[in-house]
Amino acid sequence: MSTVITERAVLLLNPDADVEDPSSEAGKIMANLLETVAAQPGFVSGHWGRRVGIETNDVEHIVDWATLEDHENLNNNPAIIEPMMADLEKIMRAEPPWYHINYYQQSSDNKKTPIPASAFLTPSKGPIIEMIVLHLSPTIPESDISSLETSWAGFARDELRKADGCVCIGQGMVLEELERDGGKVKGYHIAVGWESEEKCAKFQRTLEESEKRFGTLVKGRESCLVTLRAQ
Repeated sequence: MSTVITERAVLLLNPDADVEDPSSEAGKIMANLLETVAAQPGFVSGHWGRRVGIETNDVEHIVDWATLEDHENLNNNPAIIEPMMADLEKIMRAEPPWYHINYYQQSSDNKKTPIPASAFLTPSKGPIIEMIVLHLSPTIPESDISSLETSWAGFARDELRKADGCVCIGQGMVLEELERDGGKVKGYHIAVGWESEEKCAKFQRTLEESEKRFGTLVKGRESCLVTLRAQ
């Protein structure tokens, strides 16, 4: 059965591309991107925003699709995708990396229910979203993935949700394999909403320590902070 899926794309923009200025060329291109994507069959919701605390000009675009096929239909439609990408190339310094995430909600009995990112992302309450990707072996067995998910669910329930300033949590497996450090990895994606950068930073040591419980299952990690808004 098809289920909702979330696309995460990172727009690697030129230093002078101000997509938040609606009167600029970059702002008009960004507005056209958001309008075009929102008009596609299967579009459910979208969020976008700038990464913070870094020197490069990177913007995240998070889109919920009713099915994976809906997003694939857009990518396979040259009449729409080619002019849209031609515009983006004017303001980007590199091709945008993107992938899909199977976000889910996990109950106390470890039952998983697929959910869109919009079900837990609350930019009005948590303007700072921490995006974390745990790197897993490309050959990790399903039993080890289940162990990781159960361990993470326990930490999220017992500690993270009680942290000062934490307003939302989402997690899920990345559908595609990722290219990292010259090889392929599977990804486990975590999104945590915070009231402020300061409250996020205060909890970082606890969060990083928590990942030790995964043992050798996690081969690496990457993370960033994003100021998301609904499109």
